[in-house]
Amino acid sequence: MAPRSCVISPDNFCFICGEYIVKSQQINISYFVKKVYFAYFKLQLGDQDKPWAPHKVCRRCEEDLRLWFKDVRCFNTKNKKNIFYPNLSSAIRPVPHTSEIPVPHPPSSLDDIQSDSEDGNGDTLPHQDESSSDFSADEGPQPFSRASLMI
Repeated sequence: MAPRSCVISPDNFCFICGEYIVKSQQINISYFVKKVYFAYFKLQLGDQDKPWAPHKVCRRCEEDLRLWFKDVRCFNTKNKKNIFYPNLSSAIRPVPHTSEIPVPHPPSSLDDIQSDSEDGNGDTLPHQDESSSDFSADEGPQPFSRASLMI
């Protein structure tokens, strides 16, 4: 009869979140993780001397504990109202809609949408100053000669 044991090593699971961890995301439980785990959860990280207990944590849990310990607060949907936008000319800040800047209404159909090129003015060139000496509109294409390219 085969011994009753798990085929998958317990070290393939994170001690903190319990999720399966791939090798590249596994970290050994360090002194720092033990101390911060106790400070956060108020529980000793125990059973490390037992072979059935996980001896690894995932990078995400270790990073979350590290950020909590350093008092780094991230923004999410609950606290996004507390985001402070700097008043810099190089930064585009969100502008709330007001009576001067109303929320645009969508058209009733796709046929109502016209781009600038569809209004009839897109095919004509803007009026050019006749005194421009850069080129003449009357002249056709002028091929380059080898001599003019060597200059």
